[in-house]
Amino acid sequence: MRIIVCVKQVPDPEAPAGSFTPDPQSQRVVVRRGVSQVLSTYDENAIEAALRLKDSQGGTVTLLAVGPPQWADFLIEAMGTGADQAFLLSDAAFQGADSFTTAGILAKGIQKLGEYDLVLFGRQAADTDAGIVGPAVAEHLGLPCVTIARSIEISGQVARVERLLEEGYEVLETPLPAVMTVTSEALKLRYATMDTIMAATEREVPIWDSGDIGADPQEIAGIGARVRVVRLEPPPAGGECRIVEGKDEAEKASNLAQVLRADTLL
Repeated sequence: MRIIVCVKQVPDPEAPAGSFTPDPQSQRVVVRRGVSQVLSTYDENAIEAALRLKDSQGGTVTLLAVGPPQWADFLIEAMGTGADQAFLLSDAAFQGADSFTTAGILAKGIQKLGEYDLVLFGRQAADTDAGIVGPAVAEHLGLPCVTIARSIEISGQVARVERLLEEGYEVLETPLPAVMTVTSEALKLRYATMDTIMAATEREVPIWDSGDIGADPQEIAGIGARVRVVRLEPPPAGGECRIVEGKDEAEKASNLAQVLRADTLL
């Protein structure tokens, strides 16, 4: 199996809310200095899915990211869990790319990597929660896409996937190569071992710019940008508290249900 996992680095989601401030001028979120940058938690699930397939099928796991040059160190750390290699797509033309443009850049990077069987993503990014890039990459590559996969089994050139639904799950089969996004409800990333950490530190992370992946910088700007931020501001402060009374737990539950129905919340 030749598996590619697309990953990104994000500000620590566990940082206090006050560490993030919307800037009305740039329409971007300013992150307070001192907040650490971490592997997107949803991408951890995708890496674990890839490593489990490698354990059962053999093969290689390659990490791929779009970001600034300093992300090479983050990719080395991410390889410490058992991935075999990592590549970074970095160019001034990539800065400020929205989800659709990022998908186009990743697709070109994947094509440059050569032959592959499976491309995995987290279900969404831990910073934007958009969930666009994985399916958009599949569209660029002309491949089938399965979202919110909780388990993946490979038999020959066919993948059997359990896809999570609100009411349960469904089982799908798709030919390979394919693109999949991995659910966050399972597949917790394994701990790195001393052997895998040491092996990762001995590897280099090639950095490819727009020329390396065959993309003109002007092409990048129009490769699929569709998002324009009109306004960015924190939600208004305030709230309402209502106490639901009742003589016992059963009556309180019944009264709460009536309140929720009256407010069209149930």
